[in-house]
Amino acid sequence: MGMTGNRLEANSLIIDAFAPAIKNLNKAVETSSGGLSGLIFGPLASASAVLSKNQRQLGVVLLDIGFSTTSMCVYEDNKLLHISIFPVGCGHVTNDLAIGLKTSIEAAEAVKISYGYAMAKNVSGRDLIELSKIDSQSKNSVSRRFISEIIEMRLVEILEWANNELKHIGKAGKLPAGVVLVGGGAKMPGLVDLTKQELRLPAQIGVSDLSNFTILNGDLNTELEDPEYACCLGLLLWGKENSPTKYSSFNLSGGNFLKKIFGYFVP
Repeated sequence: MGMTGNRLEANSLIIDAFAPAIKNLNKAVETSSGGLSGLIFGPLASASAVLSKNQRQLGVVLLDIGFSTTSMCVYEDNKLLHISIFPVGCGHVTNDLAIGLKTSIEAAEAVKISYGYAMAKNVSGRDLIELSKIDSQSKNSVSRRFISEIIEMRLVEILEWANNELKHIGKAGKLPAGVVLVGGGAKMPGLVDLTKQELRLPAQIGVSDLSNFTILNGDLNTELEDPEYACCLGLLLWGKENSPTKYSSFNLSGGNFLKKIFGYFVP
C-alpha cells in the first residue's frame, strides 16, 4: 500500500483438467444423489490428511499410487512447488503379472496381494507358488522371486517418472522430509525400501492425522490409518476448511460410514 509501479508479476502453479472428465464426474455424483461443492486435485487432498507442517516446511514429495495413475506433489518452505500425474499405477502391475504368469487378471491380483514384494533381491528363489491353488486354469508353479521381479520392474518405472520430475525442478535427492507414499499401491511390501533406493531420499507410508476426527468406534482407528483412505479423509478435511458452516471435528461412528462415504471414492 502506498507504493506505485507499472508492472505486477506473480509465480503461479495452474492445475487444469479435461472439461468432459469434470462433467462426467459431476454427472456420476449427481446420479448417486450427491452434489459437488467444489473440486480439488487428489494429491492435495491426500497431502492435507497425511503431511505435517514440518514436512511441508523442510521439503517433501507425496506419491499417491492409484489403480491406473500415480500422482505426486512437492512442497518446500510450506509452499506447493510442483504437481504431476503419470499414466501408470498398481493396476499395471496386475496386468504385468497376468501376462508374465499367463493367468487371469483376477488370479494375478490375488497373487500380487498374497505373494507380492517390491524388491526381488530380498525374496528367495526357492519359494514356489502353486498357481493352481489360485486359478484352477493354471497348472504350473512359479517362484516368488519371479513374481517380485515383475512387480519391481513396474514399480521402478513409476519411481523413475517421479525422479525425472524432481530432476526437472532441481529437487532430486534434495528434500529432507523425503517421500510419503499413499494410495492402494503404497501397501506393497518392500516399496518403502525400493523408494529409498531409487529416489535416494527417506521414505515412509503416509498415516492420516485423525486429530480432527472424533472416532466413536475404536475399530475404525486402524482402518482409517490405511494409506488407501488418505484422499478420502483429505476430502473431508478440505470440505471442513472450506465449508460455510465451520465444524470443530467430524464424528465417525462405524463401518456403515465407510461404506456410504468412502464407497464413492474407493473402487
